[in-house]
Amino acid sequence: MLLKFDEPGNKVFIVQVKGLPWSCLAQDFMEFFFGIRDGLSGIHLTVDRLGRPSGRAFIVSCLSDVSKALEQHHQYLGSRYVEVTKSDAEAILKKALQAAADDSAVVRLRGLPFTCTEDDIVQFFTGDCLRRILHREDVWRSLCPVFLSAGSRKTEFIGNR
Repeated sequence: MLLKFDEPGNKVFIVQVKGLPWSCLAQDFMEFFFGIRDGLSGIHLTVDRLGRPSGRAFIVSCLSDVSKALEQHHQYLGSRYVEVTKSDAEAILKKALQAAADDSAVVRLRGLPFTCTEDDIVQFFTGDCLRRILHREDVWRSLCPVFLSAGSRKTEFIGNR
């Protein structure tokens, strides 16, 4: 993303916003942070691994917009107050690269039949996609979740639904 500002030598700054309502859209965000120079192109609402809103967002802008955004710290957006803080671009980039480099996946199984055993789970995930079972309750019940480590992210989506 290429950002251009009117004043030469202006640096790009990042503001992190936490505590957004799950239903928050970019337009709602824009109205809350009225006057952000780049408008919608400078707003980045984040999502979790499943594509659901995470309640966090980033504003990429110039120094003058940072002070405007920080004025909204602990103000209410709908029924929730939001936290607005300056953020370090290098730290955000480092965290994003670490997440992309992680090739493992953890799958949570819940609602298992009462008769399900550890061997049943291993048999269900045939092949080399199952690395190990990370957590299980000693008493197998349908209400107890089971966590297992899959061979890669793609193997999360195999099997019948």
